[in-house]
Amino acid sequence: MYGSFPKIALRGKYVADGRILILPIKGDGDADIVLHNPKFSVKFKPALHPRDGKTYLSVDKLKVLVEPDR
Repeated sequence: MYGSFPKIALRGKYVADGRILILPIKGDGDADIVLHNPKFSVKFKPALHPRDGKTYLSVDKLKVLVEPDR
């Protein structure tokens, strides 16, 4: 599947604890991320599972790629 949106806003909490080269990076707080004109592609591998006389669909593998303008 391929598509695009005018804008995607992501809001939530974050915790960071790590290093970039030799600099320690630590912090936590609110995250507010806005992606402008993101194009996305979704690839997945479906699987069929028969159970109780019915067939169910599940996703075995999923890959999502998002490329925003900014």
